[in-house]
Amino acid sequence: MLTFKESILLMTRVNCRLKVRQEDEVLFYQAEKNNLDVEECKGILCLQPINSDKVEAGSVDDLWKEIYEECFLVSRYKDVLLNWDRFNFLIENILEKAEICNKKLEAVALMEQMLLRSEEYLWIEEAGCPVLLYKSDDVCHNVLNIFAEQLGAAFERAGQEVEYFDTETEEINDLNKFRGRHFRAVIGMQTYLFGVRMMDGSYLHDYIIGPKFNFIFDHPVWMRHHLTNVPKNFYVITHDINYVQFTQHYYHHKTYLLPPAGQIVTLEDLREIYDISFIGTYGDYWNQALLIHEMPREIRFIANHFLLELRKNTNYTAEEALAEVYRKKGYQPTDEEFLEMLWELYRPYFCAVYYYRHCVIKSLLDAGLRVDVFGETWQTSPLSVYPNLVCHPNVRYEEAVRIWQQSKMSLNIMSWHKGGFTERMANIMLCKTVLVTDDTSYLHGRYASDEDLIVFRLDELKTLPQKLKMYLENEEKRHGIAERGWRKACCNETWEVRERILEEVLL
Repeated sequence: MLTFKESILLMTRVNCRLKVRQEDEVLFYQAEKNNLDVEECKGILCLQPINSDKVEAGSVDDLWKEIYEECFLVSRYKDVLLNWDRFNFLIENILEKAEICNKKLEAVALMEQMLLRSEEYLWIEEAGCPVLLYKSDDVCHNVLNIFAEQLGAAFERAGQEVEYFDTETEEINDLNKFRGRHFRAVIGMQTYLFGVRMMDGSYLHDYIIGPKFNFIFDHPVWMRHHLTNVPKNFYVITHDINYVQFTQHYYHHKTYLLPPAGQIVTLEDLREIYDISFIGTYGDYWNQALLIHEMPREIRFIANHFLLELRKNTNYTAEEALAEVYRKKGYQPTDEEFLEMLWELYRPYFCAVYYYRHCVIKSLLDAGLRVDVFGETWQTSPLSVYPNLVCHPNVRYEEAVRIWQQSKMSLNIMSWHKGGFTERMANIMLCKTVLVTDDTSYLHGRYASDEDLIVFRLDELKTLPQKLKMYLENEEKRHGIAERGWRKACCNETWEVRERILEEVLL
């Protein structure tokens, strides 16, 4: 049978910035949280009487490590120690050890700093604080909230305490309850909350202690409000290596590559009723093209050439296409001019995105392949005239998982994320379905086409239908790809994996 101490250590988080008094800190934390008395926490080593012979036999360095961490514990759990009538006892223990290693003055100075919550104290405390996760309105079929919940669940399974703030059920002013509190991290999913200001113009999050991370899932140029109105200690997480470089260069924020993950699901023995499925909207590229002509003349000229570059070079990022336009024009813009112009090119950018989405689906329909699409926009699209395009209503995340499991293969068509990876890709593979996706540099070196998934190029669509026909007719090969993709995704694309990477960042 486990002792009380052993059971506590199994059920709670640990402060990874403590080394020799980590277990003591866990017991103090549980005592504070559950109002335990001193008799229930007999295993706290730093509250044991000092064995002078044993202490003197230890090295000075080891002794100072104990003193250092116990000074932190005196400050962090001062109220618990006072309630137990052990505050003075622990201080006397610390000073006795300090005398043995001739560092009493240093110990007194350190203790004073810790009691005043110095930067050193806050750095140690942070590793034992909760994570605060932001949830928002039900947008994008609630997928951003699902990301927050799944990441939060992964943190909790790792022993990390998690708190949530939900803008759908709480008022913005309620954020004030976090002022002065310390969090291991404050994490949002493409949230605007980091830009909230106080009446005096200062950022509210400058009064919430701890690093702030905002996941960004669109091109950062469209997220400029989220990236320019930010507090101190702010970082960006994104799913595309090109967006990492773009954000660091133009917005000057430390940025991490960490794509959204998929969810390991119970694989049901479902009949494969869809040959090829696609869950996503149809965008009217022609309407976007017409709107380009309404742009101011000086922008329209750049927009037309920008769109031409994207169509000619489907491996270009948006910024590479604009840079090529300027190169041919013989003009070198400043970073500010470049950023402003790229922001203006919203319509030609999405014109290219929607055009190639149209072309991918059309190439399959022209070859006689049946494609099941999910989303109201397909019913009024030009492709709705094809009898082999089967239109279904919009679906939410939970329904999408079942559809992927019922599909022989499922399409992913990137919104021009040339170095990215999305939750759709992860979830398709985790449903043990063949992922069919346009190329992205994230896959290079991680996954092999025709082994773990099927990759196609937007400028080589002529060969795609025949390849998919071949795999639809060859069940053994198709299931082999699905199996290998599933195994790799289980190892690399889950929220548990993302949580472990975030843990390394937070260290």
